[in-house]
Amino acid sequence: MMRWIRSTPAAIGCAALLCCGVLGSNSRAQAVIFADDLSDNTNGWQFNAFDAPFFGTLGEALDAIGGGTRVGSLGTAGYDYSADGIPEAPNSDPTSTATTGFRMITNILDGGEPQIDGETVAEDQARFFIENPGFTGRYTVQVDMWLNFSQAASLAGTTEFGGLFVGQETDSNPINPRFPASEGAGAIFSTDGDCGNCDFILLKNEAELDLFSGQYSVSDFGFGNQPGWDNTDVNDDPNNGILIDLPALFPAQNSIQQAGSVAGRWLTLTAVVDPDAPGLGDNGSTGTATFSLEFEDVANPGETTSFVLGTVDNSVDDDPNDGFDTGESPIDLTGKISLALIDFFPSLAQNVTEAFALYDNVLVFETPVEAIAGDFNEDGFVDAADYTVWRDSFETGDLDLTDYADWKANFGMGMPPEASTGSIPEPTALVLALIPMLGIGRRR
Repeated sequence: MMRWIRSTPAAIGCAALLCCGVLGSNSRAQAVIFADDLSDNTNGWQFNAFDAPFFGTLGEALDAIGGGTRVGSLGTAGYDYSADGIPEAPNSDPTSTATTGFRMITNILDGGEPQIDGETVAEDQARFFIENPGFTGRYTVQVDMWLNFSQAASLAGTTEFGGLFVGQETDSNPINPRFPASEGAGAIFSTDGDCGNCDFILLKNEAELDLFSGQYSVSDFGFGNQPGWDNTDVNDDPNNGILIDLPALFPAQNSIQQAGSVAGRWLTLTAVVDPDAPGLGDNGSTGTATFSLEFEDVANPGETTSFVLGTVDNSVDDDPNDGFDTGESPIDLTGKISLALIDFFPSLAQNVTEAFALYDNVLVFETPVEAIAGDFNEDGFVDAADYTVWRDSFETGDLDLTDYADWKANFGMGMPPEASTGSIPEPTALVLALIPMLGIGRRR
């Protein structure tokens, strides 16, 4: 059973209600574009990082370090996470390899730090990404994610971020080499809830979106603008968006972990992408990506809760006068998906083997066009062809005059304006003569 926390801002469209590949009763069937349980790397994923990426096992990385090879970030495909006591991911296929996925560790202490213009930089970020021309049109990405952090007495040095990005850079908004994991539209989440006003963030490349941009499903928690949500945030004002209590949704699991932290549990991230959506802004750019988060409801075992973090909207420009200038600009929402692990801070986890991001069960499918009342042949248009279907179905009792009213009211929906100006057929005399026998109230 799944419980939704409703989203009220206009920026959150009905596509956001599609979660985890489960479609509503009035949606069309999905067509899978890509699926991978990440039990190996036969599909051509690539791994890169800001500082010295190493693709292999932890043992191989330690041997490489011992041999003088620099290792900044580590990616391991087919990692058996049951060794860490982690249960099987929620969307695992019964036919897939159980408890295996892709693990990332970043900011590994190996006796040196990278330099930028003579400055020592300790923070790092890495990503596992795949390019596919099929990631276009209206599509949805879903992935299971588990974040872990070093369970030390002090939280210092444990804050990292895991998340999902869709799309890629543009000529007008090129990726920053220092932020290789932050490409496209993204949603990232801090491991330990110790970032301040940046524990739940939407991004365009490395630009963190601010609440007053209108791209989050909560526009203000009552104390002004900020780059994302804080783990302590509670919204009880419906005028500001969805009613949400992050500490209640993510209670602390032990004396070290803060309430509101998403670490130590399976999350399912979903991005509903439409590169051609006009959006709500006025800069002329198109493209939206709506990010949702689904997880087991701690207060109601056996139930699942979901909420929409927000919609990255290419048509919205950052307002330099709103109190938080992010410098955001449009990105390309097609062709690539990235699974990220990001460390924005110079501190290091006290035990890097406990600080990681784990991903499993990647699924990409076409986002079905929402069904329109009156589109009886389900081709996305309400036109004369649907009247023929209604007429034939009326005679058999499968459709009635209420359905005809729906068709008449929505005639032309989904069609170009010049194609939707034809005359609307009226029920024939034969159909009208059948009404007493069939009963006006009959429904399909």
